[in-house]
Amino acid sequence: MPQMEVEYQSPCCPLRSFGLKPSRGRVSSGPDLGEALGGMAISHCLSKSVRDSAALLDISSELMPGEPYVSPKQNGKFLDSIHIEPKNLKIDS
Repeated sequence: MPQMEVEYQSPCCPLRSFGLKPSRGRVSSGPDLGEALGGMAISHCLSKSVRDSAALLDISSELMPGEPYVSPKQNGKFLDSIHIEPKNLKIDS
């Protein structure tokens, strides 16, 4: 599931925040807004932690009837997956 992490600290706000852009079809936009901007418009949150974003993603990933795009079903909860150790990654150039 491709995701994008954004970490941003505003000069006016000392709080560090975490942003997550879920994959297309992961968070429901409903049948009317699902085609907005060709499906590139995704709603989620700017939270204080990965844990908060995972909890909201568990809640907001329920699909609505008439959804134009659907992501594959997640095995388990996103909140539970933050405790799993990541596997070694190998990047070839």
